[in-house]
Amino acid sequence: MTDGMKGIPQSPWMGESGMSAETPPRKRRWLRLIFILMGVGIFVSWLQRGPGGRTFFPEGNAEIGRIDIQSPIFSAEPILDLFQQAEQSDKIKVLILRIDSPGGLVASSQEIYRRVHQFQERKKIPVIVSVENVCASGAYYIASAADTIIVNPGSQVGSIGVIVDLLNVRQLMDKFGIDARTIKTGKLKDAGDPTKRLTDEELELEQKYFKGIVDAVLEQFVSDVATARKMNVEKVRQLAHGGVFNGRQSVALGLADSTGNYVDAVSVAAKIAGINPLKATPLIFEAADRRGLVERLLFGESQNWPLTMLSRKYLLAFLP
Repeated sequence: MTDGMKGIPQSPWMGESGMSAETPPRKRRWLRLIFILMGVGIFVSWLQRGPGGRTFFPEGNAEIGRIDIQSPIFSAEPILDLFQQAEQSDKIKVLILRIDSPGGLVASSQEIYRRVHQFQERKKIPVIVSVENVCASGAYYIASAADTIIVNPGSQVGSIGVIVDLLNVRQLMDKFGIDARTIKTGKLKDAGDPTKRLTDEELELEQKYFKGIVDAVLEQFVSDVATARKMNVEKVRQLAHGGVFNGRQSVALGLADSTGNYVDAVSVAAKIAGINPLKATPLIFEAADRRGLVERLLFGESQNWPLTMLSRKYLLAFLP
């Protein structure tokens, strides 16, 4: 022991170097227990999931199905899978869409909107939307296709509008001496390119170009909501200022049908299905997780949407 170590009590597991000579038996036991519990958790999680994400031990009444939309909509694929599961269920008599989402990309939202209609046409059963906190923009686009929309008094509903976010980093690139070249055909081929140095003429041209796109898509949004909700197109257009309404306002304006919580939505579904509302528990359809075990452990519930977002020059979105 050196002079600097004098007077300091030495652990029975410490060697002459002051480092652990071997892992303490108690510590080894704790580590072993932790790994065993992790393994059991992963095994149970895997065991409960079958093809398409269904659980082998489903809980709930098979007559009432439930699909959750509770995140930004960057891809329609996971939700379409859930509708496919629900459509293949023979006993289901009513479907609840539980929504808490700010919206998402235009085409993805439109694809799910159309899928709701297809589900109704094929199954001939009602679809009930239960809104928790937010049902805005693309999420409201989807909700409008349902037969009934139930919202909380303080839910944020609506935000009928379209947005394109355009980022330009040209000045930042100039500051660090970074340059970029583009070889293109047509004046608008590189519209929205964040590295482009825009002249006043090009800026005006791009603004006009993108304004035409968002206006055209807004008309699709307005028309589809008016058709699905059986509302006057002009009335919907007046509400399409991009802002949200609280739950009570949305009911008064015709964007929703009634105020109530999730229990109220389940009670309505139970009456349709002929089940005692006090004993009704919807069967939740879950998406299959196609990621590998290592990816799930490292990234949890995260998806690859940030990479998808960053790979594009601009995004046309239904977002608040």
